[in-house]
Amino acid sequence: MASTQLSDIFVADYYGTLEPVNSPEKTAVYESGIITRSATLDNIAKNGQGTSEISYWQDLDADEAPNISNDDPDDLGAVGKAEQGSMRARTLYLNKGYGVSDLTAELANAEPMQHIRNRFGTYWTRQW
Repeated sequence: MASTQLSDIFVADYYGTLEPVNSPEKTAVYESGIITRSATLDNIAKNGQGTSEISYWQDLDADEAPNISNDDPDDLGAVGKAEQGSMRARTLYLNKGYGVSDLTAELANAEPMQHIRNRFGTYWTRQW
């Protein structure tokens, strides 16, 4: 199991302040707001079965030519249709653990777990 050890954090200037170097990486898809919460998907995730069948409407077929309007009452336009599809979904349960020994916090004169807490939400955001 990986954990933060003395060799990972110990520096000679023991009483110096440790400043985090946070990644500037952004998640454009997540931050754009196009990812939203869905009550349907929430219910699927809560069902406890791990898999589900999801029905949906297919998009309209853009390859079908539009009808040309005219004044001939016998010229009937083609009628398009809407179709449904379905897909199987699997619920994934993700986790990530971090470990820190008490001695590393003492010798670093800082709290590694606080740094982890401060960045944990950002870690999950970047998983998108």
